[in-house]
Amino acid sequence: GMLQENQPDLTLETVSESSFNIGLESGLVIGFKSSDSLGNAAGGGLVGAWNCLDEETSFTLTVTGKDAAVVQLRFNRLINNFECSHD
Repeated sequence: GMLQENQPDLTLETVSESSFNIGLESGLVIGFKSSDSLGNAAGGGLVGAWNCLDEETSFTLTVTGKDAAVVQLRFNRLINNFECSHD
C-alpha cells in the first residue's frame, strides 16, 4: 500500500510470493510488476519483511528496477549478508 501511494502514476501488481530465511528467522518476499497509465511495463521489484525475534525488531527491504534478474540478485545479496543477532 505505501509503495503504491508513493508512486501514484504507476499501477503495481503482485506476481509472486515466497518465503526466505535470515539465519534462524523466516521472512516473506513479494514480487511485483509496475505499469504506467497506458499499461506499458515500467519495471518491478521485491518487497521482503522479517522479524529478528531476539531483538524484537522487524525489517523490510524494497528493491526495484527494470531488469528482474538484477532486482533478484540485489535482493539476494542484501539478505544473504544480513544477520539477526543470536547472543
